[in-house]
Amino acid sequence: HVAAEKGQPNRIRVFEMYANDAAYREHLQTPHFQTFVAATQSMIISRKLFDVLPVRLGERGTIPPSPVVRIAELEIEPTALSAYVAAVAEEIDESIRVEPGVAAIYSVALKEAPTHLRFFEIYADDVAYRQHIASPHFRKYVDTTKEMIAARRLLETESANLYVRAR
Repeated sequence: HVAAEKGQPNRIRVFEMYANDAAYREHLQTPHFQTFVAATQSMIISRKLFDVLPVRLGERGTIPPSPVVRIAELEIEPTALSAYVAAVAEEIDESIRVEPGVAAIYSVALKEAPTHLRFFEIYADDVAYRQHIASPHFRKYVDTTKEMIAARRLLETESANLYVRAR
């Protein structure tokens, strides 16, 4: 999935998932990826690659035509990490189960800093996003985790170019 930060279209966020490390390494060697690297190398000012571990990956498998994407970066209090992971897993599972406007919510932890979580969320539209944050299960998550979160950064995006592999 690809999205640009709102107001900063040159800051692109890419979220990629691979079956395993071997699949990722294989992707790096494919002709289409090598062509992409050659074509874009001079366009990239800087690049940060984060090695992550899945916390909870919830998705419907299809992306709506004009989605709203939200990205969140959270730092969790170390002593609350396992309780936070349980609360966020419950919230993501419920969102995917009962909210048709929630296309995907991916939560991952930085491998080198497991209390630093990243969320990549995809909604059908702004209405679906607003319904999500007003839902009882999201409100429960907020109330349950408010003391567990040490820092939070929320990013709006311009998501005109999202790609998902056909299943």
